[in-house]
Amino acid sequence: MLVLTKTEQVEQKLRNMIAAGNYAHGAQLPTEKEMMRIFGVGKVTVRAAVDRLEADGLVRRRRGSGTYVNCPLGKSEIAIVGRMAAPNGMGNDFQTLVLSELQGHIREASFRPVLHFGSGTNSAEYRSSLKLFDPGVLYDAAGVIGLHDLREFDEELLDLGIPAVGISLVQATCRHCVVLDHAGMLDRMVDELQQRGIDEFAFVHFRFPDDYLTPGHQHQALARLYESLEHKANVTFVPIDYGDGMNPVHAYGILGRFLEMPNRPRCVVFADDCIFALAFPAIFEHGLQVPRDIQIISHLNLGRAYGFPKPVTGIGFNPNRIADELWHMLNDVMRAPGMPSSHVMIEPEWVRGETL
Repeated sequence: MLVLTKTEQVEQKLRNMIAAGNYAHGAQLPTEKEMMRIFGVGKVTVRAAVDRLEADGLVRRRRGSGTYVNCPLGKSEIAIVGRMAAPNGMGNDFQTLVLSELQGHIREASFRPVLHFGSGTNSAEYRSSLKLFDPGVLYDAAGVIGLHDLREFDEELLDLGIPAVGISLVQATCRHCVVLDHAGMLDRMVDELQQRGIDEFAFVHFRFPDDYLTPGHQHQALARLYESLEHKANVTFVPIDYGDGMNPVHAYGILGRFLEMPNRPRCVVFADDCIFALAFPAIFEHGLQVPRDIQIISHLNLGRAYGFPKPVTGIGFNPNRIADELWHMLNDVMRAPGMPSSHVMIEPEWVRGETL
């Protein structure tokens, strides 16, 4: 009968615990003192056992931090999939905040983040530019994180055995995803206004062209959600065509014409603060004081200041929480690739400003 030394016993127990998923890829192992207590051995034995695991590439020590489980089966990358945005484009800064937080999680777990960004206004153009499924692209990918809905890639990634998570709007639309509760966001806006006795408001939003409304973009659901507002409040819709909306002159002109309307609502809700950033100069050009003459709420999704002289009252989704939930979900799926579909709802957060 083969008799294992204490070092070999501790080594084997740690291997078994990692293989069983007790310590996920990127997770920190117990400290030396904790392992001495768990296994009933001394410091020299614990260090020798961990040395063996590190020599085999199963774990990695970080000076001053601890010992972490390395990447599975030699796969060293986490692919991050997203759409390229214009420098001042809708969601560009918000996407950057989520991406930055994700990259920190990935590196902390000893993986290498690899960016795959594409462009295009429909699924075919986007897929072609992305080149995600070209030979060898995902060879070293231990997982995929989408900065958008991944349902158009779900089945292919599943067939390749690559765990994947993404972001959905309104409702869960891919196998594993975090969902930004836009319905809850609009309900909260309406509730906040009604609590202040405001029953009428203008709703300024992007109107997307038909060929932009692809399943992957999920803007059909958002369009239907916007339309549902007329059943909840007295709403004046102010649409801005998306193709022209990124032009400050166009957005400025649309809002300017609205401000000149007789008996217009005194409150304006912006569905995207990219529109507000482009259009708010019209408010000052018309000599209006905020919030005395006009009150403002905006969906805060740019993640940056844009020159308005007062803190804007609004509502949005915390990019750090989105990144945290994506990373935790991917780790769960990597531990159990066959797990049933899962989703986490991200609730909106109200931001008190001085414009309401």
